[in-house]
Amino acid sequence: PLVLKEPNYRIEMSSMADSSIDIICRVWVKTSTYWDAYYDIMNQVKKAFDKENIEIPFNQLDVHIVK
Repeated sequence: PLVLKEPNYRIEMSSMADSSIDIICRVWVKTSTYWDAYYDIMNQVKKAFDKENIEIPFNQLDVHIVK
């Protein structure tokens, strides 16, 4: 409800990284509600991913010690 109707939002793939596809969501909100909208959208995305069993990959670093 904090997202303004105009201009319209945009959801696009922004890059293909080593172990992820980065997606951006650009919406317009009032300056005074920016952070509320930001965290609300982040929570909604996480809940939607969980519902669809979409996992967020975490970076992994393997260290091999050679004597």
